[in-house]
Amino acid sequence: MKITGKDVISVLMPVLFGGLSLFVWLYEIVNVVGWKSLDWLRVPLYSVPIVVALVVASYLVPILMWSKAKLSVILACTLTMYAAAFGGYWAGKILFMLLYSRAASEKHVWYVWAMILLVTTVAAVFFFLKQRFLFKSGRFHILTLVAVFITVVPASLATVEWIPGFGNGITFVDAVKMGYPMFWVNVLLGWTAFAMVKRVI
Repeated sequence: MKITGKDVISVLMPVLFGGLSLFVWLYEIVNVVGWKSLDWLRVPLYSVPIVVALVVASYLVPILMWSKAKLSVILACTLTMYAAAFGGYWAGKILFMLLYSRAASEKHVWYVWAMILLVTTVAAVFFFLKQRFLFKSGRFHILTLVAVFITVVPASLATVEWIPGFGNGITFVDAVKMGYPMFWVNVLLGWTAFAMVKRVI
């Protein structure tokens, strides 16, 4: 199979965006909020809108390389995906905080189901907009996107175990604090989009 310039860009850009997301997140956590503080769990983080934009870009770059959609359609889809991803971040943050709350231990199963519903909803938005307006791919299923979002968790846990970074913990909270989910969601989502347009999946 011949490798083109578009192939190289589609593979490298999600990694670049993932690294940039990691840098922006860590810069704020370490230099603005303070690593030893727990304020990062309570205060709005200015890096989040940037990270969300990079995540959407990671997904769209490979698709737009081969898409023939009009600029107005691309802009509308981009803004809708951004809104879905941004809302998904905040809802996910709330659900994860509830999951780790001892006071809500009896309701953990409901929060897990709510998290699955949230992930499926965001994946559905990304899938529908891609399939309907940007690039139609018959074999690309919405469950693939759901699996990608879920895979971010074990990938982040494995990374924080190998590279604890500024802390000593290896829980998912530690992984989030280090910004590993921000890195992996960019990489996995971008590579999945590339595999879709190349009809590998």
